[in-house]
Amino acid sequence: MKKFVVALAMVPAVSQAELIVLDPPNPPGSVAPVAPKAAPIIKVSAAPAPIAAHTATQLLPSQAPAQSGFVDIRSTAPQGTIAPASIQIQPVPPPLPVFVARVGSTARESVESWAASAGWKAAWRAETPDGKLVNYNITEADVRMQGQIVDVVSRFIHLYDSARLPLKVLINPEQKLFVITLKH
Repeated sequence: MKKFVVALAMVPAVSQAELIVLDPPNPPGSVAPVAPKAAPIIKVSAAPAPIAAHTATQLLPSQAPAQSGFVDIRSTAPQGTIAPASIQIQPVPPPLPVFVARVGSTARESVESWAASAGWKAAWRAETPDGKLVNYNITEADVRMQGQIVDVVSRFIHLYDSARLPLKVLINPEQKLFVITLKH
């Protein structure tokens, strides 16, 4: 399969641009390729170049659009006006994980489930002085949080800062352990 690259950096007034890779249309009866999950972004940096005074460029017969309808704009650009470009390929980062505390579950069940799914452990030590375990039900709506497990658990526990018995989380990254206790 041929890929056509449109170089936006060839325009003299553009100092930073992205390359756009276009797939030509598939001929009838062919199978369309499956797009990759994370396509890299190609960034082009070019120093601003002096703009040469010229009128519209006329295409020579050898530069006329081919059957595909594309023209190589590099051959139509005025000579000596484009600075050398440096190319950096940056892969698209994977999406952050999403953690959901469902209605009908508890704060403890949610944190323990999230920790286990991320390879961590959670020790729920939120007890009153008389030994009663403190836990909160998820009753109104699902709680959806996106991010790294440490940030998500920390933000989730902070939701209970104004509760009658507020919670706090101690995080031990070396042991991959969350310890949830009462705040006072």
